[in-house]
Amino acid sequence: MNITKIKNDITPILDNASLILYSIDYKKENDKNVLSIIVDKKGFVDIEDIEFITNKINEYLDKEDPIEEEYNLEISSRGLEKDFEFDDASYYIGECVEIKTMDQLHKGELIEATSDSLTIKTQKNKKVKINVNDIMNIHIVVKF
Repeated sequence: MNITKIKNDITPILDNASLILYSIDYKKENDKNVLSIIVDKKGFVDIEDIEFITNKINEYLDKEDPIEEEYNLEISSRGLEKDFEFDDASYYIGECVEIKTMDQLHKGELIEATSDSLTIKTQKNKKVKINVNDIMNIHIVVKF
């Protein structure tokens, strides 16, 4: 079983569904083999996304049969609130984020991502530019 081949084969399937592959893992859990796939997208992955992509990946797995032994397929999302890397910030433009620096926690809508900084718009409509070297953590938060 070649996990890299499966990853390469399902990436276009995910791309066509406007989803991205966050992680893929093949492991043994409770004496069962499990192919675990975690997906993400701009905004939030909903149950319809999971149902659709599960069907598409099942079609691929049935046709190509890349895993010889018996296994279970698990597909899930990263969840509503999640950390992400600075290099992926442009993907989350328009999302509400918390950016932790050494000195403080900034919260607002991510409006710009450049090669050296992120800019957010706070609830008070103030623009705050944060240098990449000051960023310790970036986290999407859910607005209620």
